[in-house]
Amino acid sequence: MKYTDFVLLANQASIVRDNGKKRLPFNLLASGIFGDPSPRELDVTAVRNLIKKAGDADADWNDARRLGEALASALYPEKIGNTLTNKITSQSKKRKDREEGNR
Repeated sequence: MKYTDFVLLANQASIVRDNGKKRLPFNLLASGIFGDPSPRELDVTAVRNLIKKAGDADADWNDARRLGEALASALYPEKIGNTLTNKITSQSKKRKDREEGNR
């Protein structure tokens, strides 16, 4: 299934150094889903540590999962995920209804 009715755009990003940590605040625009950008933030220091841990020889699935969760929370927030899932489900149901009507 293809779903191309939206685009995620991150803009107005800037690195902020604070108490030995690096943060990356940015605006995330889900064009086609929401009109207004959503302010997001990525803890660069934490992500760097998670990448290092996930790349270690003794890394396990939990290390990879933690890295994925950290990135997903910033780049694919629940609000966007839920809305997108609802749109895909609705689109699939409409297609199925059309196919059943043609039988």
